[in-house]
Amino acid sequence: MKAVLFCVIGVVALTGCQSFTREAGVESAPVVSNGGATMISELIDLSDRLHFPEVEEASGILLSETGYIQTMSDEVDNYYLFNDEKNERYLKSEMVQEWSVKERDKLIKLTMEFENQFETYQIKFDDSIEMIKIASGSRLPSVFISENAIVLTQDAVDMHKDNLKDELVQTYFKLYLSKHPQMLDDMSVMLGFSELKSLSLKDYLIDDIVIRPDIIKPYIYEARRGDIETSPPYNWVPVTFINPETNRLEDHMLAVTVTTNGEAIASTLTTQNMYLTEINDLSSHMAVPLSKLEDAYKIFGEIPEFYTHPEDILALNFMYLVLDRPVTGTGTIDKLKAKLES
Repeated sequence: MKAVLFCVIGVVALTGCQSFTREAGVESAPVVSNGGATMISELIDLSDRLHFPEVEEASGILLSETGYIQTMSDEVDNYYLFNDEKNERYLKSEMVQEWSVKERDKLIKLTMEFENQFETYQIKFDDSIEMIKIASGSRLPSVFISENAIVLTQDAVDMHKDNLKDELVQTYFKLYLSKHPQMLDDMSVMLGFSELKSLSLKDYLIDDIVIRPDIIKPYIYEARRGDIETSPPYNWVPVTFINPETNRLEDHMLAVTVTTNGEAIASTLTTQNMYLTEINDLSSHMAVPLSKLEDAYKIFGEIPEFYTHPEDILALNFMYLVLDRPVTGTGTIDKLKAKLES
């Protein structure tokens, strides 16, 4: 595909939309004054920057062999596509919704507001980004990536613009990381994670463990439990559980044994009294909240504890950096900034 720069376009410079085109020298559609209010999305060629496909095309993208929703396992499928309110599962083919001009305009405006910050850190996309809207009500995240698409629920699209901007910045960055695996590896190492070749789980664990959208590949972290003296540290893998008591997703760190070829094996998981608590011998495997990992919490202290996956941590801190949001600590943000500027 022809290259598309992820570049700054000011709202006040709508007559100069050439940066939305795929090729230098190709002029964008001129701004025509009609004496009335005009949507930004009517003034530019959307396929050059953000592409809002029609329902049929969007369904094809979402249900492609590489799309997240199409490739979900049966366990993940049964969980994510369930509508609690209607007590029934969504049909994958019926999830995609049509974009309104006003909704497209909202997303374009928000993207234009932070594109210059992306360009500052040389973050550019080679292809136009597919923007897909799906119905709300399922247990899918409000915004996630699926191959080259960014998928938003109707509830996400209807968010207050500041909240939606936060989500978009994080998701664009996750999409960029998915296309630059070496950068993801380097930044994950910067956080203290290392790449994991594979994660092996017993069948009875699969029922409660799922991999969320946006999670590109497994990583491992070495740390001590904050509430128990351990030596040497355990190996921990960020995982997302379905809590059978609340039927909600919870991010935890799962203690694993790592083989010589780099494969992590989780053989046991004990749930006693409270879900995912472990009070047996320390040689058995356990899952704990990130906040209970002593070494990790020192590094990720400014991040909500449910952000355990490297992609989440990096995207959230990138959002703090780009949008200059207030945080309790800047250690990770400073590291990320230095890495991006190097």
